[in-house]
Amino acid sequence: MSVESELHKIKKRLRYFDRSSMVFELDNYLSEHAEQSPERFQRLPFLGFLLLEWLFELTPNTSTRIASTKDVYWFIHRLFELNGKTTAGNNSGSLMLFMRPIISNQFWIQHRNEYWLRALINQFEIFHPDDNTPFNAEFEQATGVKLTDFFIIKCYLYCGMKGENRRLNYLHIVKSLHPFFDLDTIANSIRLISGTPENLQAFLCNVMPRAITDTITIAESRLLHKPIIIAESYLFSIDITLLSRGIAEAALNHFIRMNTSGFRQRFGDAFEKYVHVCLSRPDITFVNESDINGTYATAGLAGKVTDFLVKGHDGCVLVEAKGVVPRVETLSSANPFLIKRQVKDSIIKGIKQIVECAYLLDNADGLTLPSSSERFGLIITQGEFLLKRGIDIAKNIAPNDILSLAEKFGEPIPFTNIFVCSIQDFEYLCGIATRKPDFLLEFLRHCRREDADTSTMKMTMIQHIETFFKVLIPEGENYRRRENRGLKDNRLFRKTSDVVAHNQAYWHGKSVNDTYQKSMALKHKLVANT
Repeated sequence: MSVESELHKIKKRLRYFDRSSMVFELDNYLSEHAEQSPERFQRLPFLGFLLLEWLFELTPNTSTRIASTKDVYWFIHRLFELNGKTTAGNNSGSLMLFMRPIISNQFWIQHRNEYWLRALINQFEIFHPDDNTPFNAEFEQATGVKLTDFFIIKCYLYCGMKGENRRLNYLHIVKSLHPFFDLDTIANSIRLISGTPENLQAFLCNVMPRAITDTITIAESRLLHKPIIIAESYLFSIDITLLSRGIAEAALNHFIRMNTSGFRQRFGDAFEKYVHVCLSRPDITFVNESDINGTYATAGLAGKVTDFLVKGHDGCVLVEAKGVVPRVETLSSANPFLIKRQVKDSIIKGIKQIVECAYLLDNADGLTLPSSSERFGLIITQGEFLLKRGIDIAKNIAPNDILSLAEKFGEPIPFTNIFVCSIQDFEYLCGIATRKPDFLLEFLRHCRREDADTSTMKMTMIQHIETFFKVLIPEGENYRRRENRGLKDNRLFRKTSDVVAHNQAYWHGKSVNDTYQKSMALKHKLVANT
């Protein structure tokens, strides 16, 4: 029997179990071990997420039985066996391509929740380059909620649900968010990232349907778009990391699902501005795209440019910002043709821009670039593609494209010197307080050294960053964030805490009945169909 047929049988079997009892047992299964313990990761939480997706996709039989711990273990074990068959069938000759589908659903779960808290801050900063956001009208028209209000409400939900063991009752929500926000605003915001069982079924079946294939066990969970369940008396999330990442990425996920005209360009512009702020350190010297174009014009040249050129004492870095996220198929596949099709207009395009820009600058009068071995390229993406090295892309994903590029421009920059980094990791890198001359250049040299030796080679950029920090930070000291940065780390939290303080002061001394009635009104709005 094929893997797909076996998966269909497993999914159908879920219909015979009481949904509430299965959710209860899955909750116990996922939360039995500490968040960062090896035992938790060994349980492969993403298989539990898949079971929950299926559970809400299905309509239970008229006669069901109560699920037990043993039942959950049976389902997880069978999914694990089939997952092994799927990855064993990956015949890629590239270790990088072979490993990507295996780790894509593991690496983000192993990040500490502080990582996703910082991701929430980063998203707020990208969407709010100033005190106002250029995306507000578009968001409000689609949702009935101002984008800034949505960020404040979801920031409160993140902190509140994390502090209350992934549960938050409606009374607590009202006392913290109302009357600063009216109940409709609160309900609409919550429903963007949550749903009742009926809402979740409609979302999973109609809005984001997914057929069963042999890669479904390694695909990212669709519950990242709806990490919160609207229960009878409270909001609930099955897993703290699912909750954290889902809330952090909620605004961008909404815009991606809407796919409104021109959003990609507007977000790309905002993303580039954010990268500019990240680069603005005393130990990084850089010029932007307009300066590079000015150099071209002076030399009578024309062609592709990168967003930034970082200049060092004896090296340089060509930086290209790509505010894109990978599609599910990109992460769950080892097929180079499929991956190439998905990254052709982002990462591969970035490599082409870096190579052509280096070539043209080599031919610009009055500008002397360092030797080619000390030129680096860095493509910064919004999402994590697990495609860290340009040389792997050149050899295993787009060899013909790279060959054509080499025939046209030679090799003005080695592909071993080109790297890809997510904005989350890049901001973490540039946010460190410790300074180092030619900071970014030295970091990429560090990456090159580690990748040159199979014993120190890294799969993800965050691994390079952590070992680089061990060099920067004296033994016994911890990571410290830079002060007086262009990024305002506390802006979102200050807004959120001000709102909560305002509302708690309002409700102080009010009768319990008043708050109870408001909480029932909020509950009604949350469960009402739209």
